[in-house]
Amino acid sequence: MAFFDKVGRAFSATSQSAIQKTRELADIARLSGQITENNERINRLYAEIGEMYCKAHPTDAEPAYARHVGAVLQMQRQNEEWNDQIQVLRGMTKCPQCGEYVAGNAPFCTACGCRLLPETAVVCPGCGAVIDGGALFCENCGTRLPERPSEGQHTQEVCHLCGTVLEEGTLFCPNCGARRQTPEEKSDEAAADGGADMPREEPPSYQGAGDPADVVPTGEKSGDMPPQESERTVPGRRCPRCGAEQTEDVIFCANCGAMLY
Repeated sequence: MAFFDKVGRAFSATSQSAIQKTRELADIARLSGQITENNERINRLYAEIGEMYCKAHPTDAEPAYARHVGAVLQMQRQNEEWNDQIQVLRGMTKCPQCGEYVAGNAPFCTACGCRLLPETAVVCPGCGAVIDGGALFCENCGTRLPERPSEGQHTQEVCHLCGTVLEEGTLFCPNCGARRQTPEEKSDEAAADGGADMPREEPPSYQGAGDPADVVPTGEKSGDMPPQESERTVPGRRCPRCGAEQTEDVIFCANCGAMLY
């Protein structure tokens, strides 16, 4: 019996020692994990402190930190330049007034309303390329460009978005569907562009109310001027909304703005 008691005490001591060792290893692992988490927090705080210092002292950093601050600012400028290149490759352009990126052929900035295209620029109805000057065809896809009135001639009005010549009495652009500007809207746009005094043809007066399809020019309603059929009008092609005859290459009805396709 004494032998078995001795063996039992030895086994119990070994078991207790193993349990204690396991507990110690668990405590070590727990404390090590806490140290690692604190080190990560310290590194994040270091980064925040460095960022705050760079923003507060971009040009007057202390000599001990000036080299590091300069390196950070240089890399930030490189990132901005590379981002500009990415936006250009995506067909975007930066607004000179607010710095926001908009589509390369956008006539106005969607963030601040700044005019982006020159007055002579035309947006190609075929591919969307912006063509400046007096070109007759798009240099990118060959599509014939909308005609613009010559200098000093203002008998024709053009769409304020795409530059397409608007025929007399139309309410909507047949190329992009934009609604024809009112005299008040054109005056506001001229004032926003710097107040340039450019005489424009006044749109014809209309009578009636309700849907634009029901609006009839006063000249046609009174019978003073018989309606002139366009040379390119396709017989039988009419607007599904207002019934007006349409030319062969328009996308939107010039009378009511409805999409024809």
